[in-house]
Amino acid sequence: MELIERLKGRVDKGEVFCYKGTSRDISFKGWKIRSSESNQQRGYGVRVFVDGKLGTAATTDPEVLDKIIDDAITAAKFGEKLDIKFPGPAEFISPDIFDSKTTNFGLSKMAEIGEEIMSRVEEYRSEADCEISLSTAESHVKIANTEGFQGEYRKTGFSVSGFLVRVKEGDIFFAGESWHTTYLPESEEVISKIINKINKTMKFRDIIVPSPSGKIPVVFTPEGSYVLFLPLSLGVNGNNIYTKTSPIFDKLNRKLFDEKITVLNDGTLDGRPGSSPFDAEGIPQSLFPVIENGVLRNFLFDLKTAAKSGYKSNGCARRGIFTPPTPTFANIIIKEGDSSLEDILSDIKEGIMVESVLGLGQGNILSGAFSNPITTGYKIENGKIVGRIKNSAIAGNIYECLTKINSISKDAEWVRGAYYAPYIRLDNISVVSK
Repeated sequence: MELIERLKGRVDKGEVFCYKGTSRDISFKGWKIRSSESNQQRGYGVRVFVDGKLGTAATTDPEVLDKIIDDAITAAKFGEKLDIKFPGPAEFISPDIFDSKTTNFGLSKMAEIGEEIMSRVEEYRSEADCEISLSTAESHVKIANTEGFQGEYRKTGFSVSGFLVRVKEGDIFFAGESWHTTYLPESEEVISKIINKINKTMKFRDIIVPSPSGKIPVVFTPEGSYVLFLPLSLGVNGNNIYTKTSPIFDKLNRKLFDEKITVLNDGTLDGRPGSSPFDAEGIPQSLFPVIENGVLRNFLFDLKTAAKSGYKSNGCARRGIFTPPTPTFANIIIKEGDSSLEDILSDIKEGIMVESVLGLGQGNILSGAFSNPITTGYKIENGKIVGRIKNSAIAGNIYECLTKINSISKDAEWVRGAYYAPYIRLDNISVVSK
């Protein structure tokens, strides 16, 4: 890469990150198209070390590349002193994450899918709004450094979400589904998945039953279980490890959770949005356990947080043109258990199932705590779902409630694009209802 040659002889070591991306988006609201647009982005980020100090600069203008090198070198005079070793030449797995059909899928075809989804939920038009969004994306990433690493990859993305939103007498009710992959699926497959979820959920729109309170069995759906994972993701993030703000920064290789739970980070999977041959600093992607049978096995590091914490990077860096690398999960996998959903529900005399909550990520979640109103939840009675609940909330702390897990289902789903999770039953969550 030409920019690397311009760095040599001027810095101790340096790195260049190049990104080029295009996207097409279309959205529907009020039972009609609300907006459609196409975007392009191109940029360059430079990191250099001069006398052991870090300097960075970035631009979207290819005509000023010499200037951003000068700016990065100038910034290094005032930068943080760090001992980071950029990776040299490496071999890496190249997952299948590029689909040429996705790049050729235009706004008109996206509009056809949106209109077909709307036509199949027409029966709900009089009582709910329909919100649909579709997008395709293509990116081209190049990374090179003065240590000899050079790598690049192309990646595509396709996503669609379809939701009904019903507001009735102060009751806000959501029903919908989303799909995120790197390839273009068959249109009917996507449409059917969304419609089936909407119809299944809308059956309960007017079957509202009182919610129980207290510490009762709570079953989290794959989507709902994200309320448990989010505090954990902060707890194992390298930024919170080197600052020692994570409550588990010093608990590596200790059993912190029930042995039923295993959480993996995997950036090597075909077709998944979090996959790539290497991370944003050139470290090869891999599969590794974060939690293994309840034991904390790994934190998530980029080069900077690893150096500050006394560890090695495990390929978790993500970055933008103007944002520095930061440790982030690739594809998150919560391993399946050995129970069917029917068995998980069968001995629950009174409990709830949580599909989604409000205020996800708010509050002191770094401590492991969560406290959220339930947006979509159901009452379980004598092993069966008997209706939906409202005006209820759940609260707990993952470092307490995940020490004893009743059961984990053998069925799991991809939700949120890069999050694979089963149903999880906990019997130690506090439920508060009005």
